[in-house]
Amino acid sequence: MRLFLYGTLLSATALARRSGDPALPARCVAATLRGWQRVALPDTRWPTLRRQLRGAVMCAVVVVDAAAAWRLAADEGGA
Repeated sequence: MRLFLYGTLLSATALARRSGDPALPARCVAATLRGWQRVALPDTRWPTLRRQLRGAVMCAVVVVDAAAAWRLAADEGGA
C-alpha cells in the first residue's frame, strides 16, 4: 500500500516507532503537494490539509506492508 505522509509521520523516529518497521523511513520518497497548505485546526490531534492556490506542502510517499499499514491506522484511530 502506498501512503502519503504530510504530518507527524515525516519524522523518521515517529514513523519507525508507530509503524513497527525501523527500515521504513529510509524508503520514503520526498514529494511536494502544490496547491495545498498544512494547517492545525483547533481541538484536533493531527495536522490537516487545506486548499491554497499558491501553497505547497513538503511531504513524502512510502510503500508499506499490511502490518505497518494496520499499525499506522490504529495509531491514528482508524483501526
